[in-house]
Amino acid sequence: KQWYQRRVAITAGIQYYDYCNDNIKKFSSELTKATSCLEKSPPDFDTFLATFNETLDKTCKLKKPKTSKRNPVNNPWITEGIIEAIKNKNELYSKWNLTKSKKNPSGDKVAHELYSNHRKCLKGIIKKAKSKFYCSKIESCSGDMKKTWKVINEVRGKCKTSIKPQFIIDNKRIVERRVIAHEFNKYFVSLASNMNKSLEDNDGVPILNTNTFTDFMPKRHMNSIFTSDCSTDEIYTIIKELQNGKASDIPINIIKKVSPIICPILELNFNYLMKQGIFPDKLKIGKISPIYKKEKSTDCDSALIPL
Repeated sequence: KQWYQRRVAITAGIQYYDYCNDNIKKFSSELTKATSCLEKSPPDFDTFLATFNETLDKTCKLKKPKTSKRNPVNNPWITEGIIEAIKNKNELYSKWNLTKSKKNPSGDKVAHELYSNHRKCLKGIIKKAKSKFYCSKIESCSGDMKKTWKVINEVRGKCKTSIKPQFIIDNKRIVERRVIAHEFNKYFVSLASNMNKSLEDNDGVPILNTNTFTDFMPKRHMNSIFTSDCSTDEIYTIIKELQNGKASDIPINIIKKVSPIICPILELNFNYLMKQGIFPDKLKIGKISPIYKKEKSTDCDSALIPL
C-alpha cells in the first residue's frame, strides 16, 4: 500500500537531547553509580528526581541545541537506524566530493558507486518504513472513519494549524510564552468566580457561600484503609506496560531501559510516602495544553480550550 504525500513546508525542530544507543548506555552506567547510595540512605523522592535529571543532562543533553527537520515529530516513521544510515550517506557523499577536481570532475568511480548504492538502498528502506508506519496506523483505526481520515489527511499534508504564540491581553498583543501561559491559566481558574460575580452584579439569583469539600466528608477514621507495600516487580510491570507514544518529558522507552535501576529506589520512596501520607510536590505539577477551537481568534475565552 502506498499513500501520496503532498509536499508541505516542514518546520525544523529544535533537539536538546540525543537519545542514541551510546548515550543511553552511558546514562544507564552513570545512573547506576549515582543511585547506588540512594538505596541505603533514607528515602527522599526530590533527591532521587534531581539525581535522575542531572545524570540525564550529563549524558544525553546536547551542549548546543541542534536544529533539524529529521526528527520523530516531523517524521514519526523515522528510526535510529535510518538516522545513522543518513549520516553514513552524507559521509560517503563527502568522501566522493573530495575526489572531484578540474581534471576529474566526476570524481572517483568507486567512491561514487558506493555512495549511489547506499543512497538507492536507503531510499527503499525509507519508503518501506513510511508505508509500514502509516498502514499500521490506518489498521489501528479500523472501524473509526474519523480517525482514519485524520491519518489520511496527515499523510496528504492537510494538518491543523499550529498554535500561534500571540494573544490580545488588555488590548495589548502579547508574544512572550510565559506571560501567555500565566494569563491562560489565570483566566480558566477564575471562570466560576467571575460568573458568580456577574450574576450578583446584574441582580440575578444570589450565590450563597458554599461550604468547603471537607464539610461534606464523613468523620476521619485512622484505621479505615489497609494496603500492602508495593514491590519492585509490581513497579517494573507497570513501567513495562506503558505505551511508548504517550506524552512525557522523558521518552517512555528510555524509562523502560533504566527501569531495573530505578524500580528498587521507587519502591522505597513510594512505600515511605504512603506511610507518611505525603504526595511529592514535584508530582503535582501539570502541563496544560491550549487547543484551538477558532484559528483566527487571539482571545483566550473564544480561541482556546484547556487540555
